[in-house]
Amino acid sequence: MESVDVLVIGAGINGAATFRDLAFQGLDVVLVDKGDICSGTSAAPSRMIHGGLRYLEHGEFRLVKEALRERDLLLHNARHFVRPLPTFIPVKSWTSGIGTVIGTFLRLDLDSPAERGGLMVRSGLTLYDLYTRKRRTMPSHEFLEADEALERWPALDPDIVGVARYHDAWISHPERLCLEVVLDGVAAGGTATSYTEVAGMSDGRIVLRDVDSGEERTIAPRLVINAAGPWIDKVNESLGIHGRLIGGTKGSHLVLDHPGLADLLDGEMLYHETRDGRTGLIFPWNGKVIAGTTDIRVDDPDEVETDEAEIDYILETVADAVPGLEVTRDHIDATYVGVRPLPFAGDLPTVKISRDHSMPVSEPDDGRPFPVFSLVGGKWTTFRAFAEEATDAALEVLDRERRVVTEPAEIGGARGYPADPGPWLDELAEVSGLTPERVADLVGRYGTTVERMLDDLSGEVALSTLPTYSDAELAWVAAHEQVRHLVDILDRRTTIAVLGEASDDVIEEVARVVAPALGWDEARRTAEVERAIASVRRRHGVPGAAA
Repeated sequence: MESVDVLVIGAGINGAATFRDLAFQGLDVVLVDKGDICSGTSAAPSRMIHGGLRYLEHGEFRLVKEALRERDLLLHNARHFVRPLPTFIPVKSWTSGIGTVIGTFLRLDLDSPAERGGLMVRSGLTLYDLYTRKRRTMPSHEFLEADEALERWPALDPDIVGVARYHDAWISHPERLCLEVVLDGVAAGGTATSYTEVAGMSDGRIVLRDVDSGEERTIAPRLVINAAGPWIDKVNESLGIHGRLIGGTKGSHLVLDHPGLADLLDGEMLYHETRDGRTGLIFPWNGKVIAGTTDIRVDDPDEVETDEAEIDYILETVADAVPGLEVTRDHIDATYVGVRPLPFAGDLPTVKISRDHSMPVSEPDDGRPFPVFSLVGGKWTTFRAFAEEATDAALEVLDRERRVVTEPAEIGGARGYPADPGPWLDELAEVSGLTPERVADLVGRYGTTVERMLDDLSGEVALSTLPTYSDAELAWVAAHEQVRHLVDILDRRTTIAVLGEASDDVIEEVARVVAPALGWDEARRTAEVERAIASVRRRHGVPGAAA
């Protein structure tokens, strides 16, 4: 039996960040997940790091203020992956939505407007600017009149009265950032184990089971933090805790290969109104364009997939936003979907469910000698703050003092990343013998971690099916980044699957080059290929398209 201070269940970004923070405090902490690190909700975000402009209309001012602070911290602490994102919002009237703003301040329960007018948008952006005025990491907002806006973005609806423009941020590799958060925790003394599920309780201890081998072990924690996201209720049931905390909704996205749309955006995000009063987004990401998203209630997070109705809905919202361009199913390279771990809110419309986080506590009982903290809700941008809250509560229960603050703590490949990377990139190219273009690609994927990789990349050979990756690079990832299955590399250590690049031939070649590093024989390699093909088709396929 293993005795520990804290067991964290769920290696999405909230669980990973809490694990890291607890490890920084010198606690004996274990992190487990029934899948790979960052294989659930945290692997399917809109890939924005943002303050949450639309949350203002629901009165969530504290959340927006916190999110803007955390956004600005990530622009430094994860600067290898998080970068500023200029964003523009087409506006079709000046006055629509004013009643909702007034109702919010008076705490009246009014429906969201069918259209958010210019005055409403500008009031929200003014608050954005006020919340960030002391640090001013990015420019203040501006408003472009219709003529100027249509000259700049000619495919927009010609009936707009203008365009509001401001800055948020985007993340190039969320799955990798989550992994780096976990690896930081491991380096600080924590233990992280993937593909390990909670099998139940035995004599007041938790039984953990290896998903692949079936091997079981027991663990006796002083405290449990349930960070299983949309699976929180299921995990709590296995611990003898009954009740509903989660009312998850699924959000699907399309990954488009559309050069005309990418040219129109020119590095900026289009944040637009949908016919049903929601908001949509269209922005360039790693050479493709992401469009989303949906917001549909689900009961079983293990069964979610993007369906044809969602694809039709997103394509319709894109057509409304850029009527001057044709965007069809033929432009879709991949899809992805996740379940937001929102708090259970009965019949409340999904758009009105809070995106803030909370931490209900289940106190010990006769069969369970430890308390359980459930991390409900939250968003990618605020993971550090949520983890800090959970860690402080854990320290209080365990009668320990905080010894490390995480606000200034750089993550993984951001440590030592220079403010002006140009000379550093030149030096890396000279030392390694790699081309400057190749070094830039590697740094974009790994940040300063690339310095530890260079010796192993000598003599690397580009993949014949996907030349932007090499045999040595993927072998290094397999050997050093807690990879157990082939799909871990395709779907999370790289962007191969989510960008729609995981053809059967690519999957076969990646398996061939990583098999030696992972000790796979031919039978295991073949099984991993079959498993990966099925997983990629289910997670990123386009319904109705030929296999």
